Amino acid sequence: MRTAKLVCAILAFTVLLNLFSFTAFGESAGQSGGNGIKVVLDGAMLSFDEPPLLIGSRTIAPMYELFGALGADVLWDANTKAITAEKDGIIISMQLDSVTFSVNGQGITLDTPPQLIGDVIFVPIRAVAEHLNLTVIWDGGGANTVYIMSEGTLGAGQSVGGTPAVVIENEEAVFATLHGEIATIAEFMYFYSSVKLEVLNSIGIMPGDEAESSYLEMEIEGGITLNDYIKESALGELKRFKILGTLAKEMGTELDDQDWANIDAIVMSEIDNAGDEVALAFFIEQTYGISLGAFVSIFEQNVLNEKFYYELYDSISISDHDIMEQYEALLPELESVTVRHILFMSEEEHGERSNEEALALAEDILARVEAGEDMKALANDYSEDPGVVENSGEYTFDRYANLVPEFIEWGFSAEIGECGIITTTYGFHVMKLEAKDTVPFDDIKEDILLWMKDTALNSELDSYMVNPDYELIVDEGMYSRF
Repeated sequence: MRTAKLVCAILAFTVLLNLFSFTAFGESAGQSGGNGIKVVLDGAMLSFDEPPLLIGSRTIAPMYELFGALGADVLWDANTKAITAEKDGIIISMQLDSVTFSVNGQGITLDTPPQLIGDVIFVPIRAVAEHLNLTVIWDGGGANTVYIMSEGTLGAGQSVGGTPAVVIENEEAVFATLHGEIATIAEFMYFYSSVKLEVLNSIGIMPGDEAESSYLEMEIEGGITLNDYIKESALGELKRFKILGTLAKEMGTELDDQDWANIDAIVMSEIDNAGDEVALAFFIEQTYGISLGAFVSIFEQNVLNEKFYYELYDSISISDHDIMEQYEALLPELESVTVRHILFMSEEEHGERSNEEALALAEDILARVEAGEDMKALANDYSEDPGVVENSGEYTFDRYANLVPEFIEWGFSAEIGECGIITTTYGFHVMKLEAKDTVPFDDIKEDILLWMKDTALNSELDSYMVNPDYELIVDEGMYSRF
């Protein structure tokens, strides 16, 4: 196991740790450049010659194409660098590289000004669309999509996030019970929507895409559809969530004044990012199918679950003796080797030399290395590995390195000073093992401790997942609606 694999994933047990880590409406600050930003207007994907960008904290798009799609006439004055757009009596005035923005003469300050990138003028999408009386929603949770909607374009059961048309009459309705505790239909709805969005994004389907329904109905194994898989995954996440909450309650974990203050601050920040509470509520409802109140309740419970998790984590004690034993067991996986090689490309890679000729060159160089010539100098003179100009043919790696398997296998089977030739898809490599190293105990002790505590805690928590006293008893009638 690499050092990186030993680093503890403290909160792997709960799906909601970063429930509010997305920015619902205010695009995440600090990102920029071409990162697959999509713009959807009333359900139709807009096409741009130059892709929209995420600059600072806002999305921007090419001026002419954006205003045209929104039904506005736009004028550009190259002398004054002024932009004027008009639609239905609304006149928007902007200046290139200026944060000053006016609507029918009323001044507003922009977060991100219009700007010239290459030979294309980009303008901020939200500022333009919202002042043309359109609704704007940013979904940065993997979809990287700006949704622009005219009034009345979203009907009952529709969703910007692709949530199915499952209408919840009563969010507090009992969906399931676990150890005497109730799981509401709103809680399951959240987990179902979250898993579905993640799965669709992973296969390149944009939420709300026409292909969504056919993918959800697609059989993936033994009569199980993709939607069945999503439902089962959501049940598992709901069960973990309720087990942590139930145990927290049984152990007496409670939120204190500072916890509530932190919750309030996060919620208020999201409301500010959205523009107002109504806008945030709209986004939550359309993305997850639940109200803002239900969403915040789930978030509050997760903060309690997280606090309980940390209390359990901090209570675990592991001795230095046990850490050393684990270190010794991991020693084979904590090794690294330093190998120097000289590559002679294969016939396929080289194109003008046969494999027999390449092998003969490799055997000649191997003989010179074994006769005592400086392999570093030989690598610089003869190696056809492009990386030789930077490393003189020397590579240090562990068992999990992103190298061809023959390279790794030889490195960990050879003895220091040993030389040889291996064949890979690249060609023939003259090899010499320069050194073997192991990560010192003191350098990795803390990582091993974290990993052992995390393993011990999650093993204990996982036992509740199969404990019949903590069975999730589901209302099948509600479950069948999804």
